[in-house]
Amino acid sequence: MTGSSTGQNLFQAILKTSGLSFRGGYKRYKAKKWKWVGTSDVVASGRLNYEIFTADFRDKFDIPYTFVVAVDLIAGRICPIEELNEETGERINAWLQRSGSAYPGPVVAGPEPEKAERSYSLWLGEVDVPDHPKMPNPGVPRLLLGSSDEDPLTRINRLNTGQVEGSGFAVHHPIRPRLDLLENLPSSVRGQPSYSKLRYMKARKAKVRDYLKEKEFVVDLSNGNVVYTVYVINLSDDVGPRINPHRWVYVGQTQKTPEERFDEHRRGYKASKWVKNYGLHLNYELFSRAVPQVRFRQDALAIESQLATDLEDRGFNVKGGH
Repeated sequence: MTGSSTGQNLFQAILKTSGLSFRGGYKRYKAKKWKWVGTSDVVASGRLNYEIFTADFRDKFDIPYTFVVAVDLIAGRICPIEELNEETGERINAWLQRSGSAYPGPVVAGPEPEKAERSYSLWLGEVDVPDHPKMPNPGVPRLLLGSSDEDPLTRINRLNTGQVEGSGFAVHHPIRPRLDLLENLPSSVRGQPSYSKLRYMKARKAKVRDYLKEKEFVVDLSNGNVVYTVYVINLSDDVGPRINPHRWVYVGQTQKTPEERFDEHRRGYKASKWVKNYGLHLNYELFSRAVPQVRFRQDALAIESQLATDLEDRGFNVKGGH
């Protein structure tokens, strides 16, 4: 797999790779950390495949994570892979897992060449998370669940040693194999040892995830590589009469930066009506130091709810905080 060097922002990396100029609003796109990973085997628009770019960042615990975007050169669209539809995101992740060949650049999609039979298996591991007073249920195992065409133990070892794109979290928080949990699942949940089709593997992985969550495990499907932040936004008093003495605020959680998510609210993209109509600005004093960033959405939702309750107890009027 051929990639460009770092030291350039995303728009420079796209221009260098494709000769096309792009624009976008996310602050992370402007960081001089981006590199082109290669041309995926997933078709985007106009029979061109998605171009994949990555950049390494650090959260506020100084733990690394990798931000991955897919670029549709014809549509002029940059999309974090977490925001693609689930099937497309799975196919790009599978391409990232197996890539090792050199890609010359943007290619036109044609009839797929015959490929060697490939099978995919589930792997499951447990990780420790950073200590924080507000971390919910610290005794509950945090599990990473994934699939690969490698032996499960080999895959976990490659993640732990940084040999897989986007494995920065596992390098700092090594994955302990929990294949025993997989083996002890009911056969109706565990399914076959392997699958030849990604769509079947995806469905099986979702079933295992949902079962583990029902058993009160905390489960992530992104190698711990998505950072969730709980944030607070000040609202105007046009929301309505105050019930408590302090101002109105909105509490939410996001896998983007709080600034990016606030901008989306104001533009009406997946927006809360409270922030779209009454949002003023982020209230960093209420979340930037007191609230941890986490790698599991279940933790983020629990912290969001707890922070909303805490703020109400302190006399704030609160919207959101599902």
